[in-house]
Formats: sequence, structure tokens, C-alpha cells
Amino acid sequence: SPPQPSGVEDEDASPRSLADDLDASRPPNALHVHLLRARKLPAVDTNVLSKNSSDPFVVLKCCGVTLKSTARHRCLDPEWGETFVLPLDDETETLELTAPPRRLLW
Repeated sequence: SPPQPSGVEDEDASPRSLADDLDASRPPNALHVHLLRARKLPAVDTNVLSKNSSDPFVVLKCCGVTLKSTARHRCLDPEWGETFVLPLDDETETLELTAPPRRLLW
């Protein structure tokens, strides 16, 4: 699994900048994705007695790893506020995000 930031700093260490931590000769080893929100998603669940809705979630794929967000029930404008860390073998890899209709998975 990718290394996680410890949040612990050495008191005797000299101050470091972000540029100090970046080494252009090495590919990155983790991709941090913060999933915020989606807007105006199509309704998948139709209901005569209430508003049409969906139970959306997002699937993230990168470097052969697949992660899934939590589902937001009965919502067409969901907000997640979730963070994901995916391993990154190569800076040319592609991140694929999809929000499949929940009904298709039942």
C-alpha cells in the first residue's frame, strides 16, 4: 500500500518546502483524490408517490486498483467529501471516474 503521511515532524529538522520533496527524476508513488460532489445526475429510480431520484456513487480506477465511494441515497446532487489514495506506478497512468446507475448493479 502507498505510504501514508505521518503528520509527525522532527523538531531538529530544518524547514522544508514542497520543492524539496519533489524529485522530477522519480515517478510519483500515490495519487490522492478528493471527491467533492456531482451535479444534476439523471434519475434512475422513478416513483409515482415521490420525486425521482438516484443512489449515486463513484468508482475510481487507476493502475489496476478499483475503489468505490459511499452511495448517497435519493440524491441527484450528491456531496461526498471523501478522500482516496491510489497507487501510482507511472505518471502517465490515467484516473478513470465513473458514476454508474445503481439500478444496473442490482
